[in-house]
Amino acid sequence: MTKIIKIPSIEEQHSEIILEFKERNEREKTWLLEISCISPHFQAKIYSNLDETIHESNIQYFLDDLQVIEKNKKGECQLADEWTFSLQIKSTDSLGHFVVKLAIWNQGTLLDVDAGDEMTVSFEIEALLISTLVNEFKKLLK
Repeated sequence: MTKIIKIPSIEEQHSEIILEFKERNEREKTWLLEISCISPHFQAKIYSNLDETIHESNIQYFLDDLQVIEKNKKGECQLADEWTFSLQIKSTDSLGHFVVKLAIWNQGTLLDVDAGDEMTVSFEIEALLISTLVNEFKKLLK
């Protein structure tokens, strides 16, 4: 099973993060995660460390925190792999302004990147996207 989740910016720069979850082990619910990122600053395609796949419990923690953000219109959540990436979603105020930040480290497999040891992209996302992301991650765990 493969599931794709897109996180687009609302800004004119048209940054976008695409998360592609590929089920690696149905019994243990582990996923290989491929992230594509397009921004005015860089383009990258990375894979979660093959030895450190994303476990269902990590996604559940991320989803739990994302639901708190959806309900309270504030908070922060993070999905990360210690070797390759950190994806963070957080509120900037209580008015429904949210940002997503993706950080990529050089220890992972990097493609099409001309930068140094770490690349980051951060952009604002639509408030309505939080509810959509909650639903998408819920589907991923079914």
